[in-house]
Amino acid sequence: MVSEEGTGSTFTVKLPLSGSPGSADQNRLSPPFQSIPLHPNRRIVLIEDDANLLELLRDELVGSGFTVYPFSKATPALQAIEQIRPDAIVLDLLLADGEDGWKVIKGMRDNPEVQAIPIIISSALEEKKKAFEWGANGYLIKPYHPDTLSKTILLAISSREAAGQILIPE
Repeated sequence: MVSEEGTGSTFTVKLPLSGSPGSADQNRLSPPFQSIPLHPNRRIVLIEDDANLLELLRDELVGSGFTVYPFSKATPALQAIEQIRPDAIVLDLLLADGEDGWKVIKGMRDNPEVQAIPIIISSALEEKKKAFEWGANGYLIKPYHPDTLSKTILLAISSREAAGQILIPE
């Protein structure tokens, strides 16, 4: 602050740059955003190229107790999904650098180790039919209330767990 009597004051405020291109991918695996574990050990990969919306959704999910790994591009998100093995994916269909969410879905469906992870589409596009045909477990059309996302994720995770698996030893 600089102040001169009779002239006035000048205040300088410095804010961190949030939402710079690729900022969500820079810290991709460490540290994730976490909160009090209402849903212990529930990991969510959030793939959204709109930095403001990514932050809003991340805050909602963290506030609901999820551990969130944010991304804005398909390729690094796919690599992280293989490492993290999240409980669910939240995916926008239009992503940064001309990539799209269909690339993520295809990459997951081609990998048996991650193909059962629930995918919730969060998009302004109305492509529900195609999304469900490709294996999405939920579809939210923007704009929607942020707490709807947490509820949709929990429903997808609980449906997956309820289906269960039966292993028959040989």
